[in-house]
Amino acid sequence: MNYYFLFHYNNNTRTMYLVEAINKDNLIYQFMQYVRESNPENIHITDISILHEFRENH
Repeated sequence: MNYYFLFHYNNNTRTMYLVEAINKDNLIYQFMQYVRESNPENIHITDISILHEFRENH
């Protein structure tokens, strides 16, 4: 798994999330699912930008 920092912009509010995902292709899907589950009334995502990507070291 990789970990990504995301900025989520909505209604002029910026929130940073740390999201675990298999890869970048899967990242947006997983994040949208998270937003829908945690905040069902706010499923419209206006802008998501990948701030930083890093890999877990084992």
